[in-house]
Amino acid sequence: MFQDRSMWVVADGECSPSTRVLFGVPQGTVLGPLLFLVYINDLPSCLTPGTTARLFADDCLVYREIRGQEDQVILQRDLVALQDWATTWGMKFNPKKCNTMSITRNKNPLTRMYEMCGELLQQTREAKYLGVTLSQDLKWSAHVNTTVKRANHTLNFLSRNLRFCPRQVRETAYFSLVRSSMEYAAVVWDPFRQKDIDALEMVNRRAARFVTSNYRRQDVSVTALLRDLKWPSLQTLQTGRTCGYDVQDHKRSCCCPAHSSHPSTRTYPCQPRP
Repeated sequence: MFQDRSMWVVADGECSPSTRVLFGVPQGTVLGPLLFLVYINDLPSCLTPGTTARLFADDCLVYREIRGQEDQVILQRDLVALQDWATTWGMKFNPKKCNTMSITRNKNPLTRMYEMCGELLQQTREAKYLGVTLSQDLKWSAHVNTTVKRANHTLNFLSRNLRFCPRQVRETAYFSLVRSSMEYAAVVWDPFRQKDIDALEMVNRRAARFVTSNYRRQDVSVTALLRDLKWPSLQTLQTGRTCGYDVQDHKRSCCCPAHSSHPSTRTYPCQPRP
């Protein structure tokens, strides 16, 4: 199936010369993602026990609890093992797309510069993983700011292009393109700071003006518009999802490992990509 293959390109009725395909599949094929997952499935097996790898498509997150210099040495050794794994399978990591982040409560944490493919990995205070911005202090303000900025940008686009559309079309567009992005992974990053809650709710209030086409502030309040639209607040939805998650997690609490009482440092080499 994967031997003696060749491919060519046809454009405007003209056919290019054929060339041999030694490995890989064309981008966009149905079989491609499945074969790639099979191809990288053994990556975690090259890591030292205690070092964990999380794979999602071509994103890889590697982390280890750092309690001393020995753990730092082991983590660096694991990065070298990843390089060897990539070389064995004819792949290569791009160190420019890799970075490290330390999450700790210690005032004087252990620090170290990690290397990969002969280059020092950049240290960062924030890293985006699967659409969620993780911060070194485990606060969600950075993610909320990014989410609000993207939501406002999309809402402005809808306001310009759907100004004369029926109300139902505007409402559907808002929930499909704006609110869905604001609720993405909310059970994880549900904000507890009032300023973050207010920033998210402000987008919802602006959208109420857009959907109802009522920008006359002196005639009607946004609160009345939201009551007429019967939209639940973002905080209400997120609280409901969080409560549902907590209930399920409580049922499985016996499976959760106990947290250590000692302060520790976790270092995350974020998203090395083959």
